[in-house]
Amino acid sequence: MSTDPSISRHDSAAGGEETPHPFVPPTGPPDPAANDLVDQAKSEILQLVSEIRELSQAEMTQQAFFEGFLARVIHALAAAGGAIWLNDPGSRQRHLACQVNLPASCLPPHPAVTSHQRLLDQVARVEAGQLVPPQTEPQDDDRPANPTEFLLIVVPLRIDQQPVGLVEIFQRTGANRSTQAGYLHFAHQVGELASQFLRNQKLRSLSEQQAFWQDLEQFGQVVHQGLDLEQTLYQVANEGRRLVGCDRVSVALQQGKECQVRAVSGLDSIERRAEQVKRLGELATLTLQTGEPFWLEGETSSWPPQLRHVLEAYQAIAHPRWLAILPLRETEQAVTGEAPASAVGRPIGALIIEQLKESQVDPAMKSRAELIVPPSQSALGNALRYDNLFLLPLWKTLGQVRERFRGEHRARTLTCLGLATGFLALLTLIPYPLKVRCSGQLVPESQYQVFAQVDGILQEIPISEENLQTVQAGQVLARMTNNDLMVQIQNLQGQINQVREQRRKLERAMHERMEPVDDIMMEGERIKTEQAEISLRRELDLKREQARKLEILCPADGQIVNWKVRQQLLGRPVEKGQALMTVVDPQTTWQVELEIPERKMGHLMERLQQDAESPTVEFTLASLPGREFTGRLKSVDLKLDVYSDTGNSALAWVEFESAEIPPGLLRSGTRATAKIGCGSGSIGYVWFHEFFETVQATFLKWF
Repeated sequence: MSTDPSISRHDSAAGGEETPHPFVPPTGPPDPAANDLVDQAKSEILQLVSEIRELSQAEMTQQAFFEGFLARVIHALAAAGGAIWLNDPGSRQRHLACQVNLPASCLPPHPAVTSHQRLLDQVARVEAGQLVPPQTEPQDDDRPANPTEFLLIVVPLRIDQQPVGLVEIFQRTGANRSTQAGYLHFAHQVGELASQFLRNQKLRSLSEQQAFWQDLEQFGQVVHQGLDLEQTLYQVANEGRRLVGCDRVSVALQQGKECQVRAVSGLDSIERRAEQVKRLGELATLTLQTGEPFWLEGETSSWPPQLRHVLEAYQAIAHPRWLAILPLRETEQAVTGEAPASAVGRPIGALIIEQLKESQVDPAMKSRAELIVPPSQSALGNALRYDNLFLLPLWKTLGQVRERFRGEHRARTLTCLGLATGFLALLTLIPYPLKVRCSGQLVPESQYQVFAQVDGILQEIPISEENLQTVQAGQVLARMTNNDLMVQIQNLQGQINQVREQRRKLERAMHERMEPVDDIMMEGERIKTEQAEISLRRELDLKREQARKLEILCPADGQIVNWKVRQQLLGRPVEKGQALMTVVDPQTTWQVELEIPERKMGHLMERLQQDAESPTVEFTLASLPGREFTGRLKSVDLKLDVYSDTGNSALAWVEFESAEIPPGLLRSGTRATAKIGCGSGSIGYVWFHEFFETVQATFLKWF
């Protein structure tokens, strides 16, 4: 772009300010120094114009461009200042977009503001710029007035021949007409570059808006894809965060009188009992009560006290820099992305939009946040209405079943249905033995328990390791000691000796001559000592009997079935009644003692009532798991008691041929697992009767 050669600048000596210098054609021979200054000024102006052109093509904010633009224009023209005025959309007013050294007479409440505004209005109506001399008054011929002391250079900014603003330069006076014309020509050229920037910015804005509306349409389609409530909640949170461009979006739903956070962007699930989630739900609850959206952009002094207290508690946990809570309401519109204002109804939830890093949010983000509310509340309203349908799971199942009988699925469904029917028929018609499973242990029919008859310490087991298994009746099995008992016996013996000595003294005194009264008294004392001695002797006999019981005797011939008797008993303190050993008759018969759970007693009692013959019992031993033995139920104790961790049980005894089991495995306490035959039933009932009984005991008792 070319510039007027008459435009120049130089530095004045006073104050260091730059003032315009008019260039006139030389009348004498050319001055080489002057030509160098002109070339240098042209080069500098061309450089500034090139920088302005680069600014007009760069992607930057409007404020940054205007600041750089004005600084370079003022520098190129050596002007005192400048300003850029932009028209307000939809009105005839304009606002100051950027200024450098704007005179006070151009700003309210100066009286000359009206004249200055009239000047700007007049320039905006014409296509060409104007030069307005300083200190001019309004004229009848509608010529513009300039209330300032500067030469005003005003050029319009246009986009597609439509005025969008003005560039105003405050130039110092003193230049001739040709120089002023160069000023205006230069201002027109840089004004075109500013108009180009505004045009490019508008095109970018329109492109961004078009892309946003496409994304918004896609957002509406995504959140309306299905009616599943949980899926819709997370789609609104995740897609809303992407569309708004914020750090986090949460969705809260109205649950009675309170709001609960149900989805957070970027998370597959949330912990509803977490303190941060609870506080966020309280914020949403209070917002829905007010019915108005809330924006946190700094101070919260204008917020209601209840909401401010909850917000401060949430800020202490989550530290949001910017927060918006937008209520969601039920709409009458079915599936569209927008709902008219008249269609809003009761509140259904809230959108919570947060910025965690930046506290300053551009207006575009706020606008995008507001625009996602209609499709979000429409989609959530549809999902809630669908989720609240009566017996929804049943209708879903019926719909799936109906779908299976259509098209290519019909043959496959009928085949599966036939197979299932046949399988159920087999479960119902085929008989199968019903057996009650229970557990127990081997016990001998004749056995004797050896108990400790007094308290003491097991001091000696006189039987040898070789003869530990076989013992005879009356044989000493163990000896105990009780030091306390021995001390008591000695004390009693001492007391008896004292009483005897006292009686002998009384008898010697009675042989002496005394008064009759003394004789009677001494006879009474002697009788007391005799009674005391008798009592002490009886107590001594009892203690000696207890001492004799410290020696434990075998009650009958047999075998000791306890393992490691010495290691388990020797040196241990035992109490009266504690079982020490078990003696079993070698010729005894063995039987299985079973614990039948209470819930299985019904099948056994029904079997005993139908058939007098004893049921067959099949059992296995823990010491021989690969082999099964057969016996018959001998007797059943109908009294229920807790014998082990199986709960209430009844004891039953099973007789069998002891010869079938190796003698080395016939040990008392060997665990056994048994199956008692209780008739037969359908194979389905036999397999699943425990499940049916559990269901009946758990649920049907309430009906």
